[in-house]
Amino acid sequence: MNYDSIINGSSWLRENTLVVRYEDMASNANMIEKLVNDFVGFETTDKKRKDDGKPESITKWLKYFTYEEVLHIQNLCSDRVFDIFGWIKVSNKKEYDDINFKSYEEDKINGFLVK
Repeated sequence: MNYDSIINGSSWLRENTLVVRYEDMASNANMIEKLVNDFVGFETTDKKRKDDGKPESITKWLKYFTYEEVLHIQNLCSDRVFDIFGWIKVSNKKEYDDINFKSYEEDKINGFLVK
């Protein structure tokens, strides 16, 4: 997906596109399910999932790579991409080793309603 194409593209594209971050789906599945259902015009029931996501999976990818590899991967993405999606770069070894490190901004979700 080219985010610029959605933001700067035709009104039809902007009105018919919803970007959902994996981080939001993993950390708050009930809210994202309602958001997606509302966007596509499906009725949302009051029934909640027992399992409202798996937030521990969000940073799991970090442990598949060494600290140096994570830095390299982060450097492949522009700072603008990190800003758009509310991702937070690991800036030192201490953050990399911290199992509670938050790699994304939770309040960034509002920026994804392109409509």
